[in-house]
Amino acid sequence: MQSAPKSLPEMNAGERYAMMNTVSEALFDAAEHAAEEGDVRLAENFRAMAAMIEGESGDSSSNNFRPLELILRQSMTLLQLYTEKASGSRMLH
Repeated sequence: MQSAPKSLPEMNAGERYAMMNTVSEALFDAAEHAAEEGDVRLAENFRAMAAMIEGESGDSSSNNFRPLELILRQSMTLLQLYTEKASGSRMLH
């Protein structure tokens, strides 16, 4: 049985870290895949988003989750668009 989704402020530090790590790993995996396909610019964008998430993970003293929320939303949107691109429905850049 799964629990209800939590917002960033509702998560404890470990939960936030696990989520950021999962998204960051997905971005690095997508970067590797994009690079293999020859899409260097997209690979760089994925790596940059992952680096921003990793940068935010070090700031555990702040209770302002808005920057992290924006980065995570943009990252997940970029990943979604990339999967849609694979199915031929959209273009990125």
